[in-house]
Amino acid sequence: ARPRRLSYLFVSFCAEESGRAGSRALARDLDPGRVRAMIALEMLGRGEILVGPVPEPPPLWAQQALLRAAHEVGAAGVVARPLWTLVPRFVDLPHSSDHEAFLARGVPSFLMLGTYPAWTYHTSEDRVVWIRPRSLDRAVAVLDRLLVDLESAPPGRPQPDARYLPFTAFGRGWFVPGVAVRAFVLATLAVAGLLMLACWRSILAWRGLGETVRVLIVAGAATAV
Repeated sequence: ARPRRLSYLFVSFCAEESGRAGSRALARDLDPGRVRAMIALEMLGRGEILVGPVPEPPPLWAQQALLRAAHEVGAAGVVARPLWTLVPRFVDLPHSSDHEAFLARGVPSFLMLGTYPAWTYHTSEDRVVWIRPRSLDRAVAVLDRLLVDLESAPPGRPQPDARYLPFTAFGRGWFVPGVAVRAFVLATLAVAGLLMLACWRSILAWRGLGETVRVLIVAGAATAV
């Protein structure tokens, strides 16, 4: 419905759950130099929208591009979650998506993912009745704006800051650089060390040790949940 400077290719891939055979076949046959970007679309039409954390932590350029597009069209519910960026840095997630084959060919790619009730995924409860038209409209508007932005300028080079943390506040996405994250961690450890030195007698008392164990158990359970 609008003029465009580049061609758009929409593909419905087969066998994603069987080694991504369809996307691997297309990625193998294409010329990477002729592809500006690849965006995989999954689970859209329900919940929030974010950059999927597979097969590796969400790239900074993709999070910035998605949040910028959402801001330009005034779409709410497009987010950047620090937990979704942190977990893949320490845990190899067992899932991926069709954009992985294009990443391997050097094509800037990411997964535009809608959040969903995880317990319904690949079950008889995973039904079209859960789709929300307003949520689907929002995804279309954000994707359309994202394509316009990618036409104007190709994705930037991958950022060397692999330890950044994203978060969403006041309707905008924000990004804390890795050096600030490290400085905060070091300062927290330093303060904790000083407090332990100041209170070492209380900490080493039987009551103090018991409280410490109890806090660790509760904190561990809360983190797992």
